[in-house]
Amino acid sequence: KNGLDVRFENEYGTGNGVTRSLFSIIGEELSTDALRNEKFSMFHILPDSTLMLKSNSRVGKFEYYCLGRLVGVALLLHEILPLPLSSAMLKIILDEEIRSEDVLALDPEYYHNRILLLLKPGGVDMMRAFLDMDNIPFAWMDSNGVIGEELCENGFHTYLCEENKFEYIHLLSEYYLCGYVRSEMQMFLSGLYEVVPKQLFKESHLDFVDLALLLGGVSSIDISDWKKHTVTQAETIEEKNIIEWFWEVVDDMDAEQKPRLLQFSTGCSRVPPGGFGNLSPLFTLKLDNDPSHLPTATTCFNTLRIPLCSSNEELRSKLNKICKYSTTFGEN
Repeated sequence: KNGLDVRFENEYGTGNGVTRSLFSIIGEELSTDALRNEKFSMFHILPDSTLMLKSNSRVGKFEYYCLGRLVGVALLLHEILPLPLSSAMLKIILDEEIRSEDVLALDPEYYHNRILLLLKPGGVDMMRAFLDMDNIPFAWMDSNGVIGEELCENGFHTYLCEENKFEYIHLLSEYYLCGYVRSEMQMFLSGLYEVVPKQLFKESHLDFVDLALLLGGVSSIDISDWKKHTVTQAETIEEKNIIEWFWEVVDDMDAEQKPRLLQFSTGCSRVPPGGFGNLSPLFTLKLDNDPSHLPTATTCFNTLRIPLCSSNEELRSKLNKICKYSTTFGEN
């Protein structure tokens, strides 16, 4: 109801900027774990670089519940959580239908061998030949043809044919994406729906793309949109020149530097859904009269102060330093 009061140990910063930083750090750590610390991660990375829950004996079920609550709190507070969930996970949250295209994102080889083949004219006969089976039941089969769980009630006695192949593909896709993580997914959803009720998702009429944007923001940074929605406090010609230099430097920054500068200035490395116009309060540039200073920030007000530099190159050097070395939250 009253938001979060976040304080970091041995840090003096408080306010919205620190809260944004907390969610940013957690999201980045969870994403990094999936890449570098697979033994203890709750996710695995899909070929399209998004994340899907995985079963992990080293991770307790309660942690999946906590993960769901974390996502719910981020959505409730309109905070960006840079956690690129897969289209399948987002659809599961929204109770949308899982489609075969979601399998393609997870495992292109499986999609081409077990789904795309079926979609072709005469695909059922080709699949029977591929699996060396006269009849294919509505049941899960691993890559060696070993039959597992039923895909539906009475699945062992329901056989694939041209008339029901689309139902089979739907059930197969759903099992492939969720079958191995069903209990973990239930714990995740339990935590999430305690914070944001399932009915609220239905009433919002969001699709999975909308949800991805609400949760993770926009990853790319449009400099013209950033500049358009920036409040500047510059009166003299010298001050206006420095503001122009600032945008020239930012425009020249690479794909890693721009999010770092945004993180330093606002506490979050991603742009809100809808662009910089939805950043609250709007991004503000102020001038620092001491040319010896490095740029400083007040993240809870999305404000960056840049020193009165004597040249474009001097300002470039100072901005590059904060992008490279800064891990603090400005002044908050």
